[in-house]
Amino acid sequence: MHGLARLLAILAVVIPVAGTLLSLVRHPHWLFRFWDFPRVQLAVTTAAGAVAWLVFFFRGTAVEVAMLVAAAAAIAWQVYKIFPYTPLFRKQVQPADAADRDNVLALLISNVLMENEERDRLLAVVKGRAPDVLLAVETDAAWSYALEKGLGEDYPHRILQPQHNYYGM
Repeated sequence: MHGLARLLAILAVVIPVAGTLLSLVRHPHWLFRFWDFPRVQLAVTTAAGAVAWLVFFFRGTAVEVAMLVAAAAAIAWQVYKIFPYTPLFRKQVQPADAADRDNVLALLISNVLMENEERDRLLAVVKGRAPDVLLAVETDAAWSYALEKGLGEDYPHRILQPQHNYYGM
């Protein structure tokens, strides 16, 4: 196998297949959870790599067949996971009537970026929008304190989970 074929196999088949397998592991570490997100990219990359392999390098060896079967399985799994989020899947929630303002729930979600120290800007947005529910992510203890101090009276019911690893809420 020459260099270009090896590079194609690694970048377009081996890495996406390995990523697909890693996404099946139910461990919270980022090494496993990272692969839950680029599903479309993994499927497209694997499909393009498999087709390129078939067109330019396929010689019919058992290793190549196994590699292409693994690629097909990875593509099938990614499509299975993507399908519910496409327009082809049946809708699970009916559209709301825009005129029915009595049954509206306002939700504000903000990724605050833990290192960001401009807490007053978020407080101003929240006070201006007055959402029914506020979800702030990537919050640490300083963000939790600022939000509780600035919004505590307006939002008496809250769950705080500040963390120093970008997973705070």
